[in-house]
Amino acid sequence: DVIVSEWMGYMLLYESMLQSVIFARDKWLNKDGVLLPEKARMFIAPLTDPDEGFERIEFWKMVKDNFHVDMSCVTEFAKAEMYKHITVKTVDAENVISRGTCFLELDLYTVKSEDLQCIKENFMCCCYGHGKVHAFVIWFSVEFPRDVILSTSPYDSETHWQQTVLYINPVDVKQDSEIRGTVTINPSADHHRMLDVELAFTVDGRQARKQLYRMSECGP
Repeated sequence: DVIVSEWMGYMLLYESMLQSVIFARDKWLNKDGVLLPEKARMFIAPLTDPDEGFERIEFWKMVKDNFHVDMSCVTEFAKAEMYKHITVKTVDAENVISRGTCFLELDLYTVKSEDLQCIKENFMCCCYGHGKVHAFVIWFSVEFPRDVILSTSPYDSETHWQQTVLYINPVDVKQDSEIRGTVTINPSADHHRMLDVELAFTVDGRQARKQLYRMSECGP
């Protein structure tokens, strides 16, 4: 028997379709059956992305110049919204300022539904050069037999999954700065196909940050 499923969502787990694959595997797959894909991995890296935040926030300031309506009062609200919702977009690889760190690996033959109810994994990234971190970018890959890999990395060809971006209040880093943190992913209490994500991290053991995000209706 073979189970073939394109279950992957944005940030791999959005829409929770993996639960259906696990159900089918446990109910119908023979002992020597094949799952396609058979493994999945998630990666994270810090990102410098000043233009995106500038465009979102400065737009409201420019409304006055273009339409003579002062909407600058919306600026703080726009900033707060950007920092609590996950963004799906194509990331320029030149803006990724460390190697991608694999923080989660799933074996589709053994993963259980309960394993997906609260994913909490640590990561460490070592930064390239001096600059500002405006966000973290997350991508995933899935593996098939014979070392065939489908990757959504910003270093590989673009896919419709693109990458997912978690914006933060900017933080300064220097060459070899160590960012250590934890990513927690849960199905949303509001709807099981949506995700609640918590990102906690430090830079060189200082500047402790924690941010909560909602991944609801999203897409390019």
